[in-house]
Amino acid sequence: MKRQLHVSKFAVFFVATALLLLQAACSKGTSEESVAGDMTEITVNLTGIEGEVSEELLLQSSAGRKSQSAQLLQGETQAYSFPAFDAQVEQPVDDDYAVNGLPKVNQVRNTAGGKRMAAVPLAPRVRYRIVLYRANGTFHDSQQGIVGSPLRINVARGETYTWYAYSYNDTLDVADLANYNNPVVPTGTTRDLITASGTRQITASGNTPLNVVLQHRTNRVAVEVNTMGMFSTLSAVTVTLGGNYFTSGTCDLRTGAVSGASTYTTPVLTAANLPNLPGTTTGDQKVAYYYTLSNTAIPTMRVTLTNLSVTPYGTATPRNFTGQQAAFQFNVTAFAALGGSKKARIDLIESPLTLGTARWARNNLYLNGNSATGHNPYRFYATNGSQTARESFWPWRGLLPSGQAGTGDPCRQVYPANAWRTPSPDEYQSILPTAHTFVSTGNRHINYTAATGIGAPYAGTQLTFYANGFGNVLGLIGGVLNVSLSYNHQNTRAHLWADDQVINVVAGIGTYFYLMTDKPAGVIPALDPAEQSTQVSVAVLNNISLLGISLLESGYRNVRCVRNPAVPTTTVP
Repeated sequence: MKRQLHVSKFAVFFVATALLLLQAACSKGTSEESVAGDMTEITVNLTGIEGEVSEELLLQSSAGRKSQSAQLLQGETQAYSFPAFDAQVEQPVDDDYAVNGLPKVNQVRNTAGGKRMAAVPLAPRVRYRIVLYRANGTFHDSQQGIVGSPLRINVARGETYTWYAYSYNDTLDVADLANYNNPVVPTGTTRDLITASGTRQITASGNTPLNVVLQHRTNRVAVEVNTMGMFSTLSAVTVTLGGNYFTSGTCDLRTGAVSGASTYTTPVLTAANLPNLPGTTTGDQKVAYYYTLSNTAIPTMRVTLTNLSVTPYGTATPRNFTGQQAAFQFNVTAFAALGGSKKARIDLIESPLTLGTARWARNNLYLNGNSATGHNPYRFYATNGSQTARESFWPWRGLLPSGQAGTGDPCRQVYPANAWRTPSPDEYQSILPTAHTFVSTGNRHINYTAATGIGAPYAGTQLTFYANGFGNVLGLIGGVLNVSLSYNHQNTRAHLWADDQVINVVAGIGTYFYLMTDKPAGVIPALDPAEQSTQVSVAVLNNISLLGISLLESGYRNVRCVRNPAVPTTTVP
């Protein structure tokens, strides 16, 4: 009996001890769980950029010389003829600061009269940094985030944090603060500093969102280099400014104030440093950005382009303009406040050939893919030669090769708009007596050897028209034009439209076209009855009577554009 009682007491002691240990273990687990439960996450969401103010950049002069007019008004253009290429500068409309090709939202007017944008989204993959401080001012954490990827930072429930956000609005790494006790960052020179700050109380349950809207802390000057008028992508260029026009300093993240502005050496930029114009991917619209803390005007900002190389669309061989340069001088008016942007656009244009009374395109006009909806659709062929593509045969004054006559001048649609137009009959007449040769072997063509202009890297200096034939309308099938290209005249005749807007074609009077036949000079060409001519020449200017003929039946011919003399042009040696 005693032995049994002793065993029972021992068992009771063992069970009690086990219960105490279990209770202690449970208490420890509850404590750790409680500590972990006091921590949560703050989820950062960069809503966008606000305070976008757009202003205009006025062109003052080019090639280091003042233009004839002190300033160009908005929308006006000035053209320059350099030896190897032309350039046209247009007074730009409002420039939207760092919209990155994304939708604009919450557009309102500001008191400065500019256009103010609120919460414009940042581009994907832009990097930014968030720095958190506890309520007592001690540093808590610093994390780099990427737009499009979630950023979560551990924080304590119920606490209030002061936060600072900053970015340079690009995909490069954002350096951490050099001193957490003094949160200041450099403003940058070719990078766009955007910052924001605030406080956020962490919720008692669930994650806490932090929506951040940043503001620009510098002004921006943008210089767009556009090669759409050369029907090429930009392969290489060097962009040099004629002075150190801009300033940089530091920005206090606590207040957003900038200070310590000092002039910096403006970097020389190459094509590798030039991003695509926001919203474009075609490589023919590049932009150089410069940032400054100064609001003052820069009345003589000189921009020089050298080492230009372009690659014509659809080819692999670049055109290198070695030794050529083009210099432009702009008047940057004063900024109303930090956060403004001004943009200059330089449109580079393929060099023409001069003959008679006009400056001629080197090759025929075509509509890329026979559609006006694509990128830069109105183009000149990169190389001249025999062409049978439907995209290069146009109705008289027709905007579409597959469309009707009389709808407009297709040459004026070539980028930049109105830089070119269809030749007048008088301009064609002016070249007929000039020196030329007729090539009757292979792909027949006529060369006007008296034309002047630069050769390399272009194919040559001769103005050449190939015997591509022409097209007739056979009728309408299901409402669609049924066009027959007269291949019996392929390689025997060149047909190119002239533009005579004075003549009322709709009334049935007629118009003109340039005609080259396969007959040598001195022999009267054997022409179709509709193309009778009494001129004795390898090339003549013919009248086509449209009396009683629908404009749908006017026929389809090639178009060779000339530079529009209505655009003032300054020749730069």
